Amino acid sequence: MPLNTNSLYNIRFVPNGVTNLDFVGGMYATAPSKVGESVQAEALGPSATGWQAWQVENIGGDNYFISTLAPLVFDTPTFVQGWQHNKEVCQGEPVIYGANKLSEFAITPADLPDTYHILVGSGRSEIGAQYAVAEGDTNDLVINSYPVIADLEKLLPRWQFIPVEPSQAAPTS
Repeated sequence: MPLNTNSLYNIRFVPNGVTNLDFVGGMYATAPSKVGESVQAEALGPSATGWQAWQVENIGGDNYFISTLAPLVFDTPTFVQGWQHNKEVCQGEPVIYGANKLSEFAITPADLPDTYHILVGSGRSEIGAQYAVAEGDTNDLVINSYPVIADLEKLLPRWQFIPVEPSQAAPTS
């Protein structure tokens, strides 16, 4: 399923070895309680500590901004909070929940139907390395580097974008 432009999604990590998206549970991208902190990976539902519905806005081609819904004042968004990374990307860098100046991510189809890779920037690989968003060891989202080899597709983390109705996009806490 291709991503719909400017739609809301729960973004679930799909572990290596999973061959069917009917698996129970999983970890979902979750906004932290404060701007400037790492985006977290948490179970879906009432126990989550923050927003789990993300607006995925196409900015051209495979390139997207990923943000939460901005509060409206007189029908105008007051600010935008979403995914950011440092301009100079490095291994293990956290994906930050930042305000206003969002980072660009390329979202490309993965090997399992209805799953995607979330690549840093426009998805271009640096010399010998491709940077992609992964689930970190401490349940946060991080940027990892992967060697550009023939089997790169099998190394890159996969994510499922599950559509969310706007009425279900309220924070869980």
